[in-house]
Amino acid sequence: MDFKAILEPILITLITTAITTAAGFLCRLIAAKIKEVAQKTDNDNVKKLLSIGETVIVDTINAATQTTVDALKKEGLFTKEAQQKVFSDVKNSILNSLSSDVIKAFENTYNVPIGNYLDTKIESVIAENK
Repeated sequence: MDFKAILEPILITLITTAITTAAGFLCRLIAAKIKEVAQKTDNDNVKKLLSIGETVIVDTINAATQTTVDALKKEGLFTKEAQQKVFSDVKNSILNSLSSDVIKAFENTYNVPIGNYLDTKIESVIAENK
């Protein structure tokens, strides 16, 4: 029997097994990297949407404070009813300014409806501004 004839099928089997194993490992590594990049992209996108939303919220509240609230206070008309109206107007203005993607990002991140989040956030920003 020829040594080469015996060794050749063994080497082919070993090489095939090594290639198959390496290919499987490489596929798992590539899949893990794709998932990692996708998560980072999703996180970056959510962070961007939340940042946009926060800016809109705070700017809208500050604008209302600068104009409407200050004018009402100056005229002595800043009653409880006026406060509630301004609060409602600010909340509606914010909701009209936010895109559906931004609203979804807030609701998914904070696990509350956007209206509930805004109620708390508006009160918080007003308290910070005092």
